Amino acid sequence: MKINKKIEWEFLVDRAYLPLSYSLNAFVNNRKYIRRYLDISEEGTTGQIFYPNDVYWVKGLTTEVAAKEIEHHTTEGNEYLWRMARICEDRGEKLLIDLKNKISRGSVENLSARELEALFGWAVEEIKDFSIFITIPWMMENYLNSLITKVVEKAVGNQAQEVLAKLLLPIKINASSKETPAIWRLAGTILKDDGLKAIFQKQENVKEELMQHYSEFLKEIDDFINDYGWIHVRWFKGTPITRDNVIERLLSTIKENPEEKIVELEKNKGRIFKFANDFAEKHSLSTEEKDTIFLIKEYVYIRTYRTDTLSQAFYALFPLIEKVAERLKLTIDDCLYHSEAELRKKLIGEDLFIDVEARKKMWAIFVVDDEYEIYSGEADVEKLKKEQGVLRGIENISEVKGQSAFKGSVKGKAKIVLDPHDIPKVEKGDVLVAVMTFPSYIAAMERAVAFVTDEGGILCHASIIAREMKKPCVISTKMATKVFKDGDIVEVDANSGIVKKIG
Repeated sequence: MKINKKIEWEFLVDRAYLPLSYSLNAFVNNRKYIRRYLDISEEGTTGQIFYPNDVYWVKGLTTEVAAKEIEHHTTEGNEYLWRMARICEDRGEKLLIDLKNKISRGSVENLSARELEALFGWAVEEIKDFSIFITIPWMMENYLNSLITKVVEKAVGNQAQEVLAKLLLPIKINASSKETPAIWRLAGTILKDDGLKAIFQKQENVKEELMQHYSEFLKEIDDFINDYGWIHVRWFKGTPITRDNVIERLLSTIKENPEEKIVELEKNKGRIFKFANDFAEKHSLSTEEKDTIFLIKEYVYIRTYRTDTLSQAFYALFPLIEKVAERLKLTIDDCLYHSEAELRKKLIGEDLFIDVEARKKMWAIFVVDDEYEIYSGEADVEKLKKEQGVLRGIENISEVKGQSAFKGSVKGKAKIVLDPHDIPKVEKGDVLVAVMTFPSYIAAMERAVAFVTDEGGILCHASIIAREMKKPCVISTKMATKVFKDGDIVEVDANSGIVKKIG
């Protein structure tokens, strides 16, 4: 792809994904897609460079989009932001319903190669259209932070951080957060049935016993896998859960009073709403100030809703990808190192050679406006990085600085968590270092003494959980997952927002 104009790039985030997942939403900062939902100008270059863990954007678009959204909020008030949140949710729900209705193992079984290509093309366009909501709300995060902070500081002054810890908890429960209560409900079913209870208490040949005597309960387990399997395969990375995995979790969950946990969860939802409502009344907040609190709660929910929805959308594509792999005589893993465009071209008979093995060692996607190209192998990727000026040079850095999400100072072993596979390695007393955290990371976060993330803001998942668990947390370091390695002894000074290697 020839570029005849000077492009200035800005580093965005570290993310460990795959060529297929990036190509499916490679245009989230394309003006054509943004303009469907926000009236930014038509003029100006858009572009991205993705390579393993690093994402760069054309400089300036983030500022332009945020400025336009702030302009709308200034003119229209909170209703503008409420409306954008509703559009995001409505579009996400429609995306998931449409994908599940059109793509299943049965529906793709007898499709021709051209029919598979057409279905793939439709799915790609639908996913890209929703992907813009990864961009739009995220660019408003600093502004939203200033809105809620202004309201709280006016009411309680220097107690703002403690109050924000409770006010920023969302009322709605995201799809990924529903998985644990779903496990509790399965465990509750076991405890109510003497036969099931006996099988699980015996702890031997559980699956075989269920197959022989409780096929209906096995179906409930399968339904759970169908509903929540995507949590373990985010952006095509991870390992799908099986019946054995679910049974193993149930063996421990039945010992934890699951029914009491469900009751407590419902009570907690009520407490979150009541705290915000009581806070507004106690401090005589105006109608607009009270509305702002609940608006920010909605955006805390939306922040995770967007990524949960895309993860579910990608998971819904698996039957199609499996069929495409079968038709093209590729492994699933090899498919994930193709772009969506390359797979579609192969389906309609284009003779493309893709050096998958070279890509598995190093790859990059270079996007400018409506076009993108994939680079394969270390030599080509390093050449691209040098030509575009995206060499970061962080080899000798031993300290990062970010934003404090919850204050405190601790020391511990760094454990780098890039995907669900890495969660078990976090032990009690470790410092969890991640690109960003998800609800599926909760078990590891409970064991960790502090959290450090590459990206995020005051509304992100890591921030919310840090305040809830009262653990030091430094977010938006840009490169903690690159600077630190597993086993490094690090000091997390969340009072100053500094994390440094000390051993």
